[in-house]
Amino acid sequence: MNPLSSLYERYARKKKGLGGWISRNLIVQPIEWQLAETLALIGPEDRGAPPVGDDFDLVHVINFFPPPDETVRKVQAHVTASMRAAWARAPERVKIGNTQLADEADQTPEGFLRCPPLEKEIGQFLPAERRLTLIFEILARAAALAGPDDYIIYTNSDVSLRANFYVTVRELIARYGFDAIIIDRKNVAADLLEVEEPALLEAESGSIHPGHDCFIIRRRLFDRFVPTDTCIGAGGVSPALTYNMAAFSELTLLVTNAHMIYHFGDDRQWRKNKAFMALGNHNRREYETLEKKLREKGLGARIDAFRKGWDNAPGRFAFFHKPRVGMTRPAA
Repeated sequence: MNPLSSLYERYARKKKGLGGWISRNLIVQPIEWQLAETLALIGPEDRGAPPVGDDFDLVHVINFFPPPDETVRKVQAHVTASMRAAWARAPERVKIGNTQLADEADQTPEGFLRCPPLEKEIGQFLPAERRLTLIFEILARAAALAGPDDYIIYTNSDVSLRANFYVTVRELIARYGFDAIIIDRKNVAADLLEVEEPALLEAESGSIHPGHDCFIIRRRLFDRFVPTDTCIGAGGVSPALTYNMAAFSELTLLVTNAHMIYHFGDDRQWRKNKAFMALGNHNRREYETLEKKLREKGLGARIDAFRKGWDNAPGRFAFFHKPRVGMTRPAA
């Protein structure tokens, strides 16, 4: 039996009956719904303002690092191939690049842009076994390549793209005017990494994952974000971005169950030892400080709506809590 199955069962039970319009600026795909059913809740008057004439690029910058073992090497090679395949379907409007620490051996794949190096890593803040980099620095490298109406994209270096990824993202933005999109990955069997024939992998829809793994942000929106020193590769990364999105976005979509990105297995390495727990505690302090700053700006209600409606929604049988999907956009 999969030892993680109980985790996902608990996640599914907690989220069942939640989603849809959770606030004026946030719409979430209920985990049991198709994405098209969620998008059908967005009426013409609810749509945001997409870039004029669909004139925008996607800028996707990733942080590849020297692989410590053969499995990581294979994963990063697969991620590279998946990004190339997705880029080939929209090459004129997509830029893909890599950024890493200056003194690391260059891992930039052929055909990727080599972005300016990163300047910070977690060892500057606390003792750490790995030189984990900071998510806002990576996004800043993407933002430097983007115009105000372009969109910057972050995914981890172990998250692969489906071939329709960039085309689908562009269509979502052009049709609905989202200024931010969050996409949760699907987990596929780890042994599929060793399968040379891609047909089985393409057929595998994967299982839902209780975490946020891909962030797509209009650059003019990113310019308003309050930055943090949150490191990647540990727990507690996503609030640095989701809280900013909740605070400043005009219209954010959270995709929880779609065939867009995937990950081989789910080792949840960041929960396994004290070193990773220390990194998670660092990230927790960062997003708690961020929350305080946003509340000082008068944006606390927006964060509360996100946390209450989805991120930290009360249990299904808590007093006075009746799970329901928000079918219409709140007035305020």
